[in-house]
Amino acid sequence: MANINYSFMKRKIILVTSLILISSLSLFVYNRYKTKRLERFIGVEKHKVEEFIDIQKHGVSIEKISFEEIDNRVLEIIKTKKLKTTQPILRYTKTGEIFIIIFWLIDEGDGYYVIEAISTTK
Repeated sequence: MANINYSFMKRKIILVTSLILISSLSLFVYNRYKTKRLERFIGVEKHKVEEFIDIQKHGVSIEKISFEEIDNRVLEIIKTKKLKTTQPILRYTKTGEIFIIIFWLIDEGDGYYVIEAISTTK
């Protein structure tokens, strides 16, 4: 019979199980709290965004933003896509219990549409 060290195997099994649990939990927490770009809303028109966020509800705000106050991420998108407008940029913000969704809209003359949409947690 082979001499098997059961305490050593038991420690290895506990260590591997612990590592799997910790990595799974870390992945879950990371995915839960990371900022997500909402690709499906890019290019959507203003009225569709207003329907989605239910503009009449509490927790929804609309702001007219000048170019000096634009977020760097959005400013880079405007420069990259070479977008030009004479209208103010709109920022729709929907705030929930644990999340914030922000839509940035620009009007190039044919109506406002989404250039950036992000979802993040508080």
